[in-house]
Amino acid sequence: MWVMYGQGALSVGIPVLVAAGIVILISRFKPTNGFENGTTDIEGFYITGLAAIYAVILAFMVFVVWTKYDAASNCVDQEASALSDVRRIAQGLPAPQADLIRDHCRQYALAVVEHDWPAMAFRGTMVDMSEGQRLRVEEIKHQIDLMARLKMNQYYFYNETTIALDGLPPAAPGARMSKDEVREIVSYGRQRHVDVIPCLELYGHLHDLFRREEYSDLADFPHGVELDPAKPRAQKLIANWAEQYMNLFPSAFVHVGFDETWQLRQAAQNGSASPADYFVEQLNQVGGLFRQHGKTVMAWADIMVKYPQIIPRLPAGDAFKY
Repeated sequence: MWVMYGQGALSVGIPVLVAAGIVILISRFKPTNGFENGTTDIEGFYITGLAAIYAVILAFMVFVVWTKYDAASNCVDQEASALSDVRRIAQGLPAPQADLIRDHCRQYALAVVEHDWPAMAFRGTMVDMSEGQRLRVEEIKHQIDLMARLKMNQYYFYNETTIALDGLPPAAPGARMSKDEVREIVSYGRQRHVDVIPCLELYGHLHDLFRREEYSDLADFPHGVELDPAKPRAQKLIANWAEQYMNLFPSAFVHVGFDETWQLRQAAQNGSASPADYFVEQLNQVGGLFRQHGKTVMAWADIMVKYPQIIPRLPAGDAFKY
């Protein structure tokens, strides 16, 4: 881990030091044309060029990190799939050999889960509460129990409009989880050293809200999926939700979503800003609601890959997943 940090520091630090050295040399030996404290055209040209080179290097580093993460994730998936295949194939062997192979597969899996996996600081999974039949509290507790046995410590509670927040339009009986139920789940997880983290959608994936006439005008398009950041009423709604979520989830982390906002391009065509501008503006707005309370903000990174000009403008200290 420290080797990786060292490489990252050198990759960023060396270009910065070189750029600073060049600027100092130019400032010391440049002709001033009679203006002792002025700047020359050539100095501005060099500084602009160095800034562009640094931006390219930074974007390349981010791309490399994401590529390596994807490669590592694929390796884990392939290894788990291969182990499952071996166990399944063993069913066709005679009982003694099949039992032996299945036992070895189980021991291998336990070694990964109980020894390799705990070496990571954060070990969690996301459970989708917004699609299909709503999970009962007892079912979620069973999941948390299983996570505790596997030494996992983060339960990402994915929610679009599943929680019965104050001010939400009415839904079918039992369609939403009450605040008391959420508090019960959070408390249950804490007793088992599992942090229940809100995994939200505060930009896109809000069609369940915008399909209702009283909220349709808050979307970037009537009855759309994504909210319009330019509308004060939409920002007021998100701020209200953020306050309620923070009161429900005491976790130091919050995931604000921001994935699959495909209508950004269309919204930008109807306005004066670029898709990247719309995205960054809303991310800063929403993230700030949580950062001011000391939360670490997370978001999905798929749109940042589609619009890489977003990357240099990302808020410091946030975490992004792809």
